[in-house]
Amino acid sequence: MGWTLIRYLIAIALIFILPLSVSAQNIDAFDRVEKALDDYRSIYPIEKVYLHFDRPYYYSGDDMWFTAYLAAGPTHQPSPMSKVVYVELISESDSLLKRIKLPVEESVAKGDFKIPQFFESGNYKIRAYTNWMRNFDHGLFFSRDIVIIRPYDGEAPVVEETAEISLRAYPEGGDLVAGLRSKVAVKLFGSPNATQNQQLVVVDNQGNTISKFLTNNDGIGVFELVPTNSSEYFVQLANKSNRFPLPKPLEQGYSLSVDNLASKDFLNVTALTTDLQRRLRGYVVVQSRNILRHFAEVAFIARKGFVEIPKHDLLPGVNHVTLFDSKWRPVAERLVFLNDLPTLDVRITTDKREYFARDSTILTLEVTDVEGNPVEGAFSVSVVDSAQVNAHLSKEDILSNLLLTSEIKGYLHNPSRFFSDPNDQKLSEALDRILMTHGWRRFKWQNVLNGQSTVPEFTAEQGIMVKGQFLRGERPVVNGSVSHIGSYHGRPSFASTSTSNDGLFELDSLYFFEDEENFLEGKTARGRKANVTIDSTWQRFPGIGQDLNSYNQLDTFFIKDHIEKSKEREYLKSLYDVADGVRDLGEYVVEGTRKTRSGFEVFQYDFDEILVFSQYTTLFQVLQRGTVQGVTIEGDAHYRRLFYWGSQVENYYIDGVGYRDSTHARLMHMPAWQVKRFSAPANVVTRTEEELLKFYKAIGDKRVSVLPGGFYRAREYFSPDYSTPKPEHDVPDKRILVHWEPLIRTDSSGKATIKYFNADMPTTITIALEGLTDTGTPTVAQRSYTVRFKDGN
Repeated sequence: MGWTLIRYLIAIALIFILPLSVSAQNIDAFDRVEKALDDYRSIYPIEKVYLHFDRPYYYSGDDMWFTAYLAAGPTHQPSPMSKVVYVELISESDSLLKRIKLPVEESVAKGDFKIPQFFESGNYKIRAYTNWMRNFDHGLFFSRDIVIIRPYDGEAPVVEETAEISLRAYPEGGDLVAGLRSKVAVKLFGSPNATQNQQLVVVDNQGNTISKFLTNNDGIGVFELVPTNSSEYFVQLANKSNRFPLPKPLEQGYSLSVDNLASKDFLNVTALTTDLQRRLRGYVVVQSRNILRHFAEVAFIARKGFVEIPKHDLLPGVNHVTLFDSKWRPVAERLVFLNDLPTLDVRITTDKREYFARDSTILTLEVTDVEGNPVEGAFSVSVVDSAQVNAHLSKEDILSNLLLTSEIKGYLHNPSRFFSDPNDQKLSEALDRILMTHGWRRFKWQNVLNGQSTVPEFTAEQGIMVKGQFLRGERPVVNGSVSHIGSYHGRPSFASTSTSNDGLFELDSLYFFEDEENFLEGKTARGRKANVTIDSTWQRFPGIGQDLNSYNQLDTFFIKDHIEKSKEREYLKSLYDVADGVRDLGEYVVEGTRKTRSGFEVFQYDFDEILVFSQYTTLFQVLQRGTVQGVTIEGDAHYRRLFYWGSQVENYYIDGVGYRDSTHARLMHMPAWQVKRFSAPANVVTRTEEELLKFYKAIGDKRVSVLPGGFYRAREYFSPDYSTPKPEHDVPDKRILVHWEPLIRTDSSGKATIKYFNADMPTTITIALEGLTDTGTPTVAQRSYTVRFKDGN
């Protein structure tokens, strides 16, 4: 899809946004602001990524399943922009453990991570983004703290309490101005016990008490102040143990106050100025997600101006109220939240009122609008055993992310709570305080108004790009052709391009998986093949730092009993020899001569699943530590033998290349981070090493290069089928995740159906649904049912 078409689709989507009213007399000024924002939005359309996980925390050895949703534009419509999304697993120390590249189809991507058994308990991070999102602050990337618990560590990770407290002050509108009354929000940073419900005192440098106030559960308190230039101001704890200075007031300027709570229908905007000029005018502009929603002139009378803004003009979610002076310089800004969300009726029904262990369950999803019209969209469903995992710990969902956390920068505790009851005055007040402390905008107003937008550095990827050089010997091939030959989802694919005067080439919008054979083939103008060199360094990924806009899940939760259940599952696993990563290929009979194709891989392990993250860890050390099921090593430092389930292994394959190495010296020195796949045949007739090399390296003359950098192929969640008895069903079934459905699309009637089988335990099952409708409405729904034994327990 061309970039022009993408912009066109987003522009068409804006037609359906509610019309705005203009209360200003200066139409030229209004047109100027609207055009500036429109121009900026056409160059820098917004794109967001949200990940729905199967559960809020994990145990070492678990599978982590997720669905990525891409939304674009002011109305969060399914994004037509990017076809590639990157998802990263990051350690507590902010080092990259794993990065996967996922293909996006109809604005959705499916993904997963295998969590190694050796991961220690801790607070890991997930980050997701598109290449286009790199044009903006990395704080706009999706990020989430994920707790991983190693059961045999004995307990869950906990937050270390700290006695250190810091404070930041946020004058409403941006600045304190001498002589102007201003509301000031302060936020305490530290442990919850030290920041919540603390009494604070405002004092001046003469020791006079100016104000007293309390912080709320978010550690935020608010007070009013009319500062003077002759005084300095401080905020201190009531016990006087800590004292923090307030910003020095400006001698001249503006203050801005926005009341979002007093009226159900209007924002009340009050502006103050130190300017004594008669007939002074300013402007109030309200924009949400880079689209103009309201424009008004402000007439200052006795240094005070007032504007009422109808809330029906504004978009649901975060809106930016900006005050400009008469010369169109932005002088103050305030964020407000509108909770007038589109209402959908989401019904999740089951085919029975009650269920027994291992019963089949049929879930029917039906989505309609307030008038009962069917709604189409993409959704994902997680079904978990509530006795084994606290499914209610997930504190952010697609609704709170797209409308709130993706619009502000910094940590926000439990954002989903603000969507539980739009009429809850305490929640509305708490959110209003939060927005006073999280001022955030994607652009600089002066650049937008002056048309100073630069060409985006990063493009919206429509597939995989491969760059390289075509050489014949050491000389570049000019006007040669380089072709990609491969397949995608079982269908052949082909793309071709010409080389430049330096023999350089680019192939864009390719689609292929990393575990499929895909090749580049170079031919000169006379049809001769030559060496194609791939440039694997051209794509540089964003660094990892403190800009992760994640929230911390390390709250106290009832985890001890869950750890014991995890230990029990691991014990049952060992009893029944149910080993992750071991594939039973059944019995093979090799018939005919020695030249019959052979080398069936009974043992194969993808190191992408092991997530080896230390560049100093050798392949041998990984195998020796017992990470790979069934592999054991015997011997001394000079001679070692490798066994797979008791059978000695001498022939093995590293990334498809075969080796015969009885001493395994190669394993001793090869860095594990360079290995994607290790495999070894057993109990089959094999050819010579040379023949095996030819078999695994289809072309050995280097005229065709195996193409790296393909998409990660998401695994399919295994759901047992108990409709027909099988011997393997004798294994006790104590799944935490009863079912994971990464993608369901409702049809023209707004309905969809899924089927799965319950596990063995009597319990309460929690169903969590998230998704995005075709018109851009984020959707969340939950329901529960019970499972019991047939004897009534």
